[in-house]
Amino acid sequence: MRFSPQKPVKRAVQRDEDPISKWCREEWPGYRGLITCGHCGCAITAQKKKGRYIYYHCSEKRGPCKENGYIKEEELTEQYSEYLDTFKLPEELYGELVKVIRELHDLKSRDVEQRITILNAEASRIRRKRNSIYQDKLNGSIKNGFWKEHHDELSKELEGVSGKLQRIDKADLEFFALAERILAFLKDVSGMFKGGNMRVKREILKLMVRTSRLSSGRLINSGTEPFSTLKNRTLPPLVGEERFELSTSCSQSRRA
Repeated sequence: MRFSPQKPVKRAVQRDEDPISKWCREEWPGYRGLITCGHCGCAITAQKKKGRYIYYHCSEKRGPCKENGYIKEEELTEQYSEYLDTFKLPEELYGELVKVIRELHDLKSRDVEQRITILNAEASRIRRKRNSIYQDKLNGSIKNGFWKEHHDELSKELEGVSGKLQRIDKADLEFFALAERILAFLKDVSGMFKGGNMRVKREILKLMVRTSRLSSGRLINSGTEPFSTLKNRTLPPLVGEERFELSTSCSQSRRA
């Protein structure tokens, strides 16, 4: 039998026109694209039953796979919720970490103010020097070529200082606001997941779950960094001098 290159194309077109495939892609992405079969490695796909129930099963792209049957979307949601609940920060630890972040923020704020003062002084010095050689040019004490060479040099220096000031404004202090938001997120990530719509659920999973494999009806998940490290570490209580030492050492390491 001769190979016809049109047959695969025809099958691809038929898949695109298939109502179930179209429904999965456009109307209800669900957990599609996030889970693989733990037995054969194929993707886990979704299927609608009786117009209301959503079931997931192995796509069997590599042939029949009978190890994984059908599983309801609600069951996957519950299993994901249980997994995300393991990231939850205890109330006491959450409070202590927020205190540390705020202390670091205060230390960093003072450090940033000093750096801004130094950089502003440097920018003023460069502007004065640039204005000075311009006056020398007008007075005729320096030649036009000399003025242009030094003017371009000083302008480049000034541009570098301005860039440093912009990077300080955008990055340094925003880090701590972001860190505090992440802690608030981890405080009840499981509740946010269960209460969110499917778009929110998918965003949370993409952020925190690196891989998901479905094996005999159970999800086997691996987390992304830094969440995985946080989940697997036992952090000591940060109180009194210990918290201050951590704040100081972190601030010094960031300045370095």
